[in-house]
Amino acid sequence: MQHLASEIDLNNYRNRFCVQKIVRLTYYNEMPDWKQMLHKHDDHCEIIYIESGRGEYIVDQALYSIKAGDIILINSGVAHRQRSDPETPLVSWNLAIQTRKADLLSVNQLLPSDVVPVFTAGTDEHIIRGLFHQLYSEALNKPAYYESSSLLYAELIRITVSRLSVLGKTKLTHRKHVLPEQVKRYIDEHYAEKLTLDDIADLFFVNKYHIVHVMKDAYGVSPIDYMVSRRIGEAQNLLNSTSLSIKEISETVGFTDKNHFTRTFKKRVGLSPLEYRNRYQFV
Repeated sequence: MQHLASEIDLNNYRNRFCVQKIVRLTYYNEMPDWKQMLHKHDDHCEIIYIESGRGEYIVDQALYSIKAGDIILINSGVAHRQRSDPETPLVSWNLAIQTRKADLLSVNQLLPSDVVPVFTAGTDEHIIRGLFHQLYSEALNKPAYYESSSLLYAELIRITVSRLSVLGKTKLTHRKHVLPEQVKRYIDEHYAEKLTLDDIADLFFVNKYHIVHVMKDAYGVSPIDYMVSRRIGEAQNLLNSTSLSIKEISETVGFTDKNHFTRTFKKRVGLSPLEYRNRYQFV
């Protein structure tokens, strides 16, 4: 009787992990007043998995209602914000990673810029949830070789959600708002500088009232309101992830007066900068 063996040649399989570094893993557990203003990350991308609850995400000025089982992919350099529904608070995982250039994607890019960044995990939800919990366990308990295993779990998460994003790929609707997009992009790059509506109008050679009109028409906010939201969003990020003083953070995001920063922050977020840091800091 002849016995046949099945063999797979693995000699040419090389380590091609896309995930190069785990920046942080954050678990948000039922915080009914959780909200974050617009912010972006230039040195990493994010994979967000909604374990339960409901809320909303704005990614690059597009609004998405989110629920349990949803995945949100945030490329580096993309402005975004989130808000939890007070009645059904979000329970979510946020994996911040640095990735290498792979396939058709650039460094720290999880999906093409013209693809909708929110989709459902579907029948793979239990796999994704298990991977997040295992990654958290590795980081918390630090068993032998946990650094390598943590990168492996992060890569498995990235691969799993990437497959889902390809299967359910939906193209973003092309927008014709060229001027407001240009204004928004300029504010994204210069929000921390001294910037007035007149400055923006002069830069784009149009009437300032016209800029206000087209920005509100495209995004629902005026240029100055968008700039303040960007400043507060970046301040939230710094309060969450650094030990910089409140004064240093206010100056970093473009406020010349700490008291003005504190008042504006509390008006927008509902907490003072110090209260926000004490509640949400994860460093």
